[in-house]
Amino acid sequence: MQIQVCFAETSPQDKAITLPSGAKVVVPAGTGMWLDFEPNFRLPVTEHPDEVLNVVSRIALPEGMVGLRVITSTEIWTFHYHPTYGAVPRLEIEAGEVVERWPSNKELGGTWVVQHVLPDGHLLPLCYVEPAPAFLMGDADAQNRRKVEVPGGFMALTPTTVRQWNWYVADKAGPAGKTFKATKVVDSKTGVTLDIEDHPVTEVSYWDACEWAAWAGVGIPTEEQWEHAARGNDGRKFPWGNTPPTQDVCHSSVQAQQERTDEVYNRPKGASPYGCLDMSGNVWEWTSTVHK
Repeated sequence: MQIQVCFAETSPQDKAITLPSGAKVVVPAGTGMWLDFEPNFRLPVTEHPDEVLNVVSRIALPEGMVGLRVITSTEIWTFHYHPTYGAVPRLEIEAGEVVERWPSNKELGGTWVVQHVLPDGHLLPLCYVEPAPAFLMGDADAQNRRKVEVPGGFMALTPTTVRQWNWYVADKAGPAGKTFKATKVVDSKTGVTLDIEDHPVTEVSYWDACEWAAWAGVGIPTEEQWEHAARGNDGRKFPWGNTPPTQDVCHSSVQAQQERTDEVYNRPKGASPYGCLDMSGNVWEWTSTVHK
C-alpha cells in the first residue's frame, strides 16, 4: 500500500511546504503536485477496503493538502479534502461492506471548487456535484422525460479551453500527432487581434475529447451527469433558473449575432447550481452517452 498527498497553489506566489518528515517542498504558483507520504504509523500488509478506510481515518494530514491517494496493487482510491467536511467521498461501513458516501452540497455549505492536478502540473478546477437519487431529466414537454439516478462526483468548472488543450499537446507524455490550437484571432470587423486562450476549444472530435480526458485523468460525463450538473435538483429549465436566456447569462446567437466563441469566465451569472460555467451557449459539448 502506498500513500500520496496532493498540494495545489492557485495564488500568483510560489508556496513552500514542510512535510511531517521535515522535508521542504516548493509548489510553483498556478500548479500542483502529488507527493509520496509516510504516515506516522505502519501501513497494513493486507489491502482490503476495510484497511483503506482505517488508513484514511487515522492518517494525520499535512497542512495545505487538498487531495489524498491510497494506492493498492489492484486499485487507486482518490479523495479530495473539503476544508470542514474532510475526505470526499467518505468511506463508511454498510452491511459489512465498505461503501463510498458522497455528501450533498448543503452538507458542504454550498458550491465547492477543487483543484485537479493535470499530468504536466497545471491545475484544472472542478465543481463538486452532489448525487441525485431521482433526477428528473429532460424538458417538461419532452416525450423522454424520466427519472434517473445520478452518482455524485466532479464536473469541470468550464468547457475545455484552448489553453487547456494546448497544455495537453505540449505535454510529451501525451499522445503524438495532436495539433496546437491558435491562441489569437483577428476580428473581421475591427481588425483587432483577440486573445482566445480562455475561449472553449473547438473542432475537437469525440475521440480527441476522449483522449484529452484520459490524459487529464477525468472522465467525459454521461448525458445524465452533464444535465444534472447543469440544472441541479430543483427542476429549473436553465443553469441560472427559468428566465429566458440573455447575454448576461449565455453567449448565444439567439439574442445577438455572434461571430465567434467567448471567454468561458465572462458570464458568472449563468452559473449552474453547482457553480459550473458555460453550460448553456458558447459551444456544444460532448458526453459519453451513445444515442441509437
